[in-house]
Amino acid sequence: MDKDFTSLESAWKKSKNSIQNSEKNVDVIYKKIDQAKGDNVKFYYGTFFILLITLVGIVSFFVFVAPVKELLSRIGAFAMIIGLVIRILIEVQSILNLKKIRVDHSTLETIESAIGFHKLRKTIHSIIMPVILIIYSIGFYMLTPEFLKYLSTEMVIVYDLIYLVMILILFFQFRKGIKKEMINLELTIDLKKSVLED
Repeated sequence: MDKDFTSLESAWKKSKNSIQNSEKNVDVIYKKIDQAKGDNVKFYYGTFFILLITLVGIVSFFVFVAPVKELLSRIGAFAMIIGLVIRILIEVQSILNLKKIRVDHSTLETIESAIGFHKLRKTIHSIIMPVILIIYSIGFYMLTPEFLKYLSTEMVIVYDLIYLVMILILFFQFRKGIKKEMINLELTIDLKKSVLED
């Protein structure tokens, strides 16, 4: 009888420890997801403000400094502005979608939401972003013929080269942030696997 009681007590303690460890694991998982979410929100807000400042600068340039008159230039300016507006809307939607992911739901549901969100961001970075960048760049270079009428060839070449340098800097800056996002996706998938194995 004492042996039965001892084995029952031992089993109960093991079970209790297992439940406590499981709860600790879930807390750690929630904390990691929440931290990744916070990092991403900061990145998206940073991107949003950079894009918004760029948009204000470009619109101000076309309105106050160099109002373009030729159709080709107007199409180019429109392409640049629309590209930026679409990119800003994507960041706003990303912030809203990320904030909808509730970390206080079931762990598996939270992880599934996070994985879905990160996969969407991967699609945005691999398909939508390059298309927007190409449209924006074409728009920029469509301004060149009109600029050549008012500026020296050397000056236009300098502007075109500065644009290339800016695009490269932005590309590498965003690439760094994108890598961090993809690391967060892999982390979230790993967390899902650990939850399913428990």
